[in-house]
Amino acid sequence: MRKDVKILIGLSDRRFLKAVVQILGRVYTVQSGFRIRDFAKKVHSFTPDLVIIDYQFSGMKATDLYQGIEFMHPNCVFVVRAESERLKIARLLWKRRAMDYIRKSPRVFDFVQDVNKVVRYIIERKENEEHILQIKALKKSISELKMKLRKATS
Repeated sequence: MRKDVKILIGLSDRRFLKAVVQILGRVYTVQSGFRIRDFAKKVHSFTPDLVIIDYQFSGMKATDLYQGIEFMHPNCVFVVRAESERLKIARLLWKRRAMDYIRKSPRVFDFVQDVNKVVRYIIERKENEEHILQIKALKKSISELKMKLRKATS
C-alpha cells in the first residue's frame, strides 16, 4: 500500500472519475473534484504529489490550471488527460517541466495503468531525494570530523 502518495484528480466524466477513485483509492490517498472551485480548494488543502486533469476541465484549460498549481506546489507532478488531437498541447506542457500526459481512453483499466506508471516515477523521485539528503548529511559529518581531527593533531 502506498497511501503516502497523494493524488488529486479532476475529470469531466463523473462516472469514469468515480470508478477511477474507487480503484486508486485502495492503494493511494485520492481526492477528486468535478468543479473548478472545489478542485482549487483541494489543491490548497490536500498538497498533492500528483495532479491529473482533463485538458478541458470545468471551463478552464490545463495550461491555465498548471500555472497556478506550479506556483503553489513546485514539486507536484502534473498530468494532462487529453484526446489525441490535444496531445500536441499536452506535449508542450510536458516540455515546460517534469509533467506527463495520458491519452484519453474510455477504459478505466488503461487509465489506472497509466497513473501507476506516473506514481512509480514519483516514488523513485522521492527515494532519490531522500538518498541525496542522506549523502549530504554524511558529507557534512565527515567534514566536521576531519576538522576536529585536524584541531586535535595540531
